Amino acid sequence: MLLVLVGVAALVDNVSGVDFGSFVPLGIGLAFLVAWATTGQQGFLIPGGILTGVGTGVVLDAALDLDGSIVPLCLGAGFCLITALGGRERQTWPLIPGGILAAVGLAGVVDTAGWDVSADVTHWILPSAVIGAGLLVIFHRTVPRQLVPILIGLLVLAAAVGVGLAGWDIGRVRVSETRALDLPSLEGRVLRVEAGSGDVAIRTGDAGSAALLEARGGDEDDARARLRDTDVIVAEQDGLVVVRLGDADGVSVSFRLQVPRGTDIQVEVGSGQVDVDGAGGVVALVAGSGDISFSGTALELDAETGSGDLTVAYTGRAALRTTLGTGSGEVAFAASGRPAFDVETSSGDIEVFGFDESGDSEDAFRADGTDGSVVIRTGSGDVTLTEVKPA
Repeated sequence: MLLVLVGVAALVDNVSGVDFGSFVPLGIGLAFLVAWATTGQQGFLIPGGILTGVGTGVVLDAALDLDGSIVPLCLGAGFCLITALGGRERQTWPLIPGGILAAVGLAGVVDTAGWDVSADVTHWILPSAVIGAGLLVIFHRTVPRQLVPILIGLLVLAAAVGVGLAGWDIGRVRVSETRALDLPSLEGRVLRVEAGSGDVAIRTGDAGSAALLEARGGDEDDARARLRDTDVIVAEQDGLVVVRLGDADGVSVSFRLQVPRGTDIQVEVGSGQVDVDGAGGVVALVAGSGDISFSGTALELDAETGSGDLTVAYTGRAALRTTLGTGSGEVAFAASGRPAFDVETSSGDIEVFGFDESGDSEDAFRADGTDGSVVIRTGSGDVTLTEVKPA
């Protein structure tokens, strides 16, 4: 089994370029724990606990760049794991080196990362401890003892991978900067805004536009250097005015833009909130993940998010054509008049307030009208339609 794990890791590392070699010690440790659980031989438990601890530390250190300080902490946890899983043959001696290593490792991690300990205890450690305690209680009562170490090993591996994917943000220094944007004339042009990760807010008016940049770095100098190397691009091309972030490493951007009433707008974000108020032209809003809200008037409105809520509030009658879609999230639509509705939800309820409710059902709503057309599709989420009486 050990040879298989090492061979698979080496093959994947060579083919994909992903450093799976850092997972080898963890995989070997889990293999020892599996062997102990299936054979009951205590000789597998000690190397299993130690290697699982070391392997977890290696994976987390590679993800968090903590100069090796997290390895003693995880090694100490591995020693303690030996005692925790010992059962009737439980040995207490591993608690001595385990406690010492854990204390030294914790102090090193705090010093290296420069964490705000009080904030991280409430934000990360306490919730994780509660979850872990709950899972242990469940496993203790419902799972045979032989399977407990396997499940614990899988949880350790999942935690390592999860923290490895998200841990780059822990202990990093954040520096933000606001830059004024000078938009060219939008008359006869379409404003297109692109943001990979960040919020976009658009209002009608001439109060000025701005971009809020946020950089994450190992220290403040690193973060500020990333900001200096990043440009916000405002380009004119083929009837478009494109606003986007240039090449960026560890930098995200949020836009706050002011546009004349009647401007045609296109917004596309990978992850973030989109909020448009006013507009009046043809509007298309797309978010891979995040809420989208629109208020005011529009000639046409298309809004789609992969995961998030959609909120549309027309100050008058609905647009000539409105198309709304979300993979997972709630949709709230409000307007006056009698638009034609075509609404469906795969999983969720549809509530109608004020509009002609003839023909509605639990998961679909159809209604004829003369004041524009409204098409709404949601994979999972409720839909609320509200008629607003003109003032």
